[in-house]
Amino acid sequence: MAKTFYRQDLDATACTTPGCLHTGGNHAMDLYSRCHPGMPLIASYHAGTLSLSCTVCDEPVVTIAVADRPAVPERGNGSVA
Repeated sequence: MAKTFYRQDLDATACTTPGCLHTGGNHAMDLYSRCHPGMPLIASYHAGTLSLSCTVCDEPVVTIAVADRPAVPERGNGSVA
């Protein structure tokens, strides 16, 4: 089973593209499988997690926890923004 990552983990992770040295969440991060680099991944979502697997051998690449969206206060409820 692939390690589960949260947003904070991804923000602090270096890019996985060979030769790329950037870290942090300021740039796009490419995710690929170590078993078959350059091949497409398949994504599946179930019970709050997004899982990516190799399309060639079905090896798990990463599982990303999907957090609940924060509640948005209703307008006109008398609160001051």
